[in-house]
Formats: sequence, C-alpha cells, structure tokens
Amino acid sequence: MPWRKTKDAYSIWVSEVMLQQTQVSVVIPYYERWMTRFPSVGSLASASEEEVLQLWQGLGYYRRAKSLLSGAQYVLERGMPSDISGWRKVPGIGAYSAGAIASIAQELPVALVDGNVERVYARLLGDDSVGPKLTKAAWGWAEANICSEHPGDWNQGLMELGATVCTPKDPKCSGCPLQLECKGFLRGLVSELPAPSPKELVRDLTITFLILHHGGSLFFSRAKQGQWWSGMLVLPTPEDVPVAGWTEDLGRFVFRVTNNRVKAEVKLIRLETAPQGFEEVPLERLQDVPIPAPHRKALKLLQRI
Repeated sequence: MPWRKTKDAYSIWVSEVMLQQTQVSVVIPYYERWMTRFPSVGSLASASEEEVLQLWQGLGYYRRAKSLLSGAQYVLERGMPSDISGWRKVPGIGAYSAGAIASIAQELPVALVDGNVERVYARLLGDDSVGPKLTKAAWGWAEANICSEHPGDWNQGLMELGATVCTPKDPKCSGCPLQLECKGFLRGLVSELPAPSPKELVRDLTITFLILHHGGSLFFSRAKQGQWWSGMLVLPTPEDVPVAGWTEDLGRFVFRVTNNRVKAEVKLIRLETAPQGFEEVPLERLQDVPIPAPHRKALKLLQRI
C-alpha cells in the first residue's frame, strides 16, 4: 500500500478518506492518480470542485471528495494541525481519521477505531453489544490500551489483525496472537461476535434518466446541495424537462444508493433545438466532466446517436 511508505500527514489523510467504506484494492489506483495530480495540500486547495469530483468519479461517496477539498483549504489557511483536537476541527475529519493521521503521521499517542478494531475488541472482550454502544465501548478500550511508544504501528497492527486474521467470516483463530486471551474464542462465540445489528430497511425506487441529445451534445442538470451527487452533472428526469421530443427506450438497470435500491429506466430524447436551463457537454468531452457512476452506466446504453 503506497500510503504505508510515507509519514506525510497529507498523504495519509487522503488515503484514510479514500479507504472509508472502500476496499484497498479499489483505492490504490485512485490514490496514485490523486497524489500525481494533487501532491500537496496547496495543489488541492487551489483546485475547483468540478476538477476534484471528476478525478474522484467512480470511487463513490462523493461527499468525501468535497470534504477533502474543504479540508485542504482550511489547512492551507491555518496550517497543518499538530494535535488531535486540531485535526478534529478540519472539515470532513472525524474521530477515526483524526486518530489515524495523528498517530501514523505524527506519532501522537491517540487511538482509533474502525470496523476491524471494533470486531477485534468485541471478540477479545466477548462484548455482544451492538451499534453505538459497541462503538463507544471499543473506543474506550482502544484509548485505554494505546501503545505510547509506537502508536502508529500499534493502530495499524490492530487494523491489520482485524483485516487479515480476525476476519468477519472464517477467522484464523489458530494463528491469532491473542487467542489465549480472547473470550470469544474461549467461549466458542467467535462466529457470533460482533452481534449483528438490526438489518437496515431497503427502500425500492424507480427513476427515469433522460438523455437529451442535440447537435452532437448531451444536456445535463447540476445536482443541488442536499441531493444525491450534489455538485456533479446528472441526467435530467421527466420532472426537469419542459421540452417535447421523440423518446426512445434504451433499457433498464438497478443500482444502490445508501439504503435505496433504485431501478433506473433510461430514455433518449432527440431534440430539434437546444434545451434551455441545462449544461451542454459535447460527446467528445463526456470523459472530462464529473458524472456519477450510475449516470455513466446509463450513458453506456446509448449505442448510437
């Protein structure tokens, strides 16, 4: 992992934000492209939101990219934080990210808890709590047991233990250095811990994406603050289009957004005149603008113009 080869706080900050809810194998190429384009806080702080979102597209959870941009602008103005409270003030940085950056980059004796650490704690202590109660208990345990001499190595070791040994399924208990102290193992409860949280209710939705075409260009809406993919170019829906035209059904697919399972219907409208109130993107520039993955998938259904 390239971010393990540096103690640069900015580089580790970027990696930790990208790794939130995203697998390492997916993050690595995005991280490398990001650090080539934005190698420093200053280079990121001076970028436009559209450029940042365009580079991030495909990684999902776009609020992370916006937070990185806001955080870089904050740090450029006020300086790089030197303690945990300073990191917590940076936009977009929560308790986990602050602990990771401060301990790994700056060797400060502060704890962190991610899903891996929480799972190690639950099994080691035999804690069958769920949700916020489990998270709070895991943080208390992590803070009480931080290694002050090498906190960064300690925290990374805990995370690696959860990621490679104390895994969610088929944990490798025979090779675990904590086996003889693990209450979950000694009581035969490893497979039951952490206790499962109540299943999240999934909402089914249907959305129609409209591909508006005129004169070698497509026309997009700009998602507003508070909407999915805010700040990015999105395909309009029937509610957005005060124009008429011949409609061609291009197909359907399903995607997930948070707890929503969305059935997307995609239609092409060939327009005789350019529509008003939309952002025009020439076909040859589609790869250069920030478009969310589901909308790009819709565009792939467009076989011909």
